[in-house]
Amino acid sequence: MKRTFSILLALALSLGLVMVAQTPIPVLAAPPHMYEYYNTGDDNHIWLYGSNWAAQTFTPSIAHTITSVKLKLFRSGAPGTVTVSIRATSGGQPTGSDLCSGTTSGDTLTTSAPGAWREITLGSGYGLSAGTTYAIVVRATSGDSSNYVWWRVDTSPTYYGGGMWVWSTNSGSSWSSYANYDLMFEEWGNPASVGWETYPISKGRVLLPWIALLAAIMAGSSLLVIRRRRVQN
Repeated sequence: MKRTFSILLALALSLGLVMVAQTPIPVLAAPPHMYEYYNTGDDNHIWLYGSNWAAQTFTPSIAHTITSVKLKLFRSGAPGTVTVSIRATSGGQPTGSDLCSGTTSGDTLTTSAPGAWREITLGSGYGLSAGTTYAIVVRATSGDSSNYVWWRVDTSPTYYGGGMWVWSTNSGSSWSSYANYDLMFEEWGNPASVGWETYPISKGRVLLPWIALLAAIMAGSSLLVIRRRRVQN
């Protein structure tokens, strides 16, 4: 009877360990981290409205998922919705469609220079590769020459080495680059692989031999105890 109980106990433990191997494991998500940035030295500002778009290119040194950007902005009048997106680049200039995007109300920006930092969340974000240049593209398409957004810029010799200010007057169809000029920006995000991870079958199979060995040791130990008790009796 005791031997049967020990074997059943070992089997139950084995089954429990297998179930644990297949259980989702919570991984605490780290708070958003600031990756690339240029946030000091601004001495001027550029405007954007209608077909006049502005962008700042940047090059991540670490692969990560971008989730938001912070820009130093202010407004004149009521420029309406400001759209911010991340795009790939070609030749150092934005190209293709938005990889991710978000919006903010330009009408709620401060009207006082030199502006204030505004965070724009970029939906579910996008995975950026290290060493690849991307662009933060900003536009206020419903604005006009009386209602526009100012974006602070540094025109001094000190500049961000991973990108530059680029400018379009035709809604992003073509761009002009301004080397050694940089717009104020911070890009925020998270490292890869956060959230929940479930061991797949392939990982479970790796664990199974060790689980079986542990179960055998436990069963053998139980039987040895029973035999010793019989000898003592």
